[in-house]
Amino acid sequence: NMLEASLLALVYTNDVFTGYVFIEISTIAACALVMAKDNGPNLIATIRYLFMSLLGSGLFLIGLTLLNSITGYLLMPSLAQAVAELAESGDYRIPLTVGLIIGGLGIKSAMFPFHLWLPDAHGGATTASSAMLSGLVLKGYIVLMITMMMRVFSLELMGELGVTNVILIFGLLGMILGSLEAMREYHVKRMLAYSSVAQIGYIFMGLGLGTTA
Repeated sequence: NMLEASLLALVYTNDVFTGYVFIEISTIAACALVMAKDNGPNLIATIRYLFMSLLGSGLFLIGLTLLNSITGYLLMPSLAQAVAELAESGDYRIPLTVGLIIGGLGIKSAMFPFHLWLPDAHGGATTASSAMLSGLVLKGYIVLMITMMMRVFSLELMGELGVTNVILIFGLLGMILGSLEAMREYHVKRMLAYSSVAQIGYIFMGLGLGTTA
């Protein structure tokens, strides 16, 4: 229930700080799912998952703090207007802010090369937990990323700053190397984890094209 509530908030929020709060709630709920088996390897996988998730959350929060200090807003419509004015005036191009926010969400959604925690988390979790992690949790962060790209920064600005090019490269690498790693695996859940990395690579490749479609 906590996970469902946090994912719904990530999808529908109009406030970026509310998005951060529910990113953390989603992380706590996902960790509970990963450590459901409660054995040694499973707890190690949970700690690794928590560490990487907190790294992603920290980068997102730092980027959000910088963006708020520059613009003075947290609501997405007001932020979008302020960012557009900054981009037009040329006073501040906000590449660091965009990179931190997108990078933080990329780490949390297992974007290549930040996916190394995912196979252990999938392999150690129960089948139901593994399905929820792959099908829901990772995609929730991607939905928030798409929202930020479309409603706050705009695709034009993302292209000008070169962020879409970086996303495209990571997406292509994830597609190829995730599929190759899946072919080498014999453990079914770890194989599915690498398959998820490849599928997430497809999503990031699409975002990296930088088109509205």
